[in-house]
Amino acid sequence: MRRTKLLLGGTVVSLGLILSGCATFLGPSQETKRMGEEIQMLQENVKKLSQQNIQLQKERDQLYKELRSISQMFQQALQAEKKERERLRTQIQQLSKTIQEQKKKQATIKRRPKPTPKPKPRVKVSQAREKVKQIQEALKRAGYDPGPIDGKIGPLTRNALQEFQKENGLPVTGKADDATMKLLQEYMEESLK
Repeated sequence: MRRTKLLLGGTVVSLGLILSGCATFLGPSQETKRMGEEIQMLQENVKKLSQQNIQLQKERDQLYKELRSISQMFQQALQAEKKERERLRTQIQQLSKTIQEQKKKQATIKRRPKPTPKPKPRVKVSQAREKVKQIQEALKRAGYDPGPIDGKIGPLTRNALQEFQKENGLPVTGKADDATMKLLQEYMEESLK
């Protein structure tokens, strides 16, 4: 009985092991074959993972190279920008210095006394008016209306001069220039006769 119980207990334990997957009905050669297949599968997985690892290392190395290249370009750009800033700073300093010098020159020029102009020879007012009266009389004799003969060149006298110049082919200035005076001379001489 006791033996039966032991046998029965061993059978129950074996059955429990088989059901739980810890033991199999396979013989030792089948078990070895199955383990060999699992080992081969694991070795293939290890080989694939090793290849993937090598590929990832290559990609990492390539990324490091690119990163170094970008870093070098960035450093070069920073150095170029630094040089440009320094060049601009120097240029600004030079321009500021030039501006200060110009301001000093202008201040010096402003302080200098202005030269006094030479006085123009003055014609006596009475002489000038007398000359204008002669022109007005000559225009009137020539058939133009200079307005009142008052010795002042007003708008009527100026208009009469312009008409005289236009009709005699002279430049129309409205002023008694040399060419106009030369033609008016014959009408002025009539008044002296």
